[in-house]
Amino acid sequence: MSSAKPLPELLAQYVDVDPEDWYLSAVEQAVRQRFMDGRDVNHFGPNDPFKRAQGVCAIARAAGVSIDAPFSDAVASLFCRKAIAWAREHDVVGGNLPDEMFRPTDAATRAEMIQMLFKWQGAPEAPALDDWQDTPSWAQPAVAWAVSSGVVKTDAIRANDVCTKAEAAAMLSRLVD
Repeated sequence: MSSAKPLPELLAQYVDVDPEDWYLSAVEQAVRQRFMDGRDVNHFGPNDPFKRAQGVCAIARAAGVSIDAPFSDAVASLFCRKAIAWAREHDVVGGNLPDEMFRPTDAATRAEMIQMLFKWQGAPEAPALDDWQDTPSWAQPAVAWAVSSGVVKTDAIRANDVCTKAEAAAMLSRLVD
């Protein structure tokens, strides 16, 4: 990273975050509010594909659900399971899964992340868009809501693209602001 501008102290340990990156404030907010943490001590992983389990964990944390492991040596899958169960119980995920599989380790598409946020918010109605930009029909109500509420911008829908960790941080940060 070659910027002369320093990173905020909260993010200083992450060698893969640059103070000039578009997502800096969203990542800082996600880390400060404990929705997300780094891939490891020195890497946030802003360009990493955001996994579906990471999505429900971040949303559960934003909702105030305690999903952290009770012991430092507890495996991540133990508390992800709690977040997935919470998300299913609160209709954040499920209901329209064709094979009744959650696929926690699959990278979430932007449409899937938007859908989870939409359902977490109670699936509010929003005006339809004129241009769906290749958005799958099942995600159109969620995308319309995300655009109208400012969670995503119309020029950045890219519904079928894999959602990166930085993009998920930006969506979640815009929503909770």
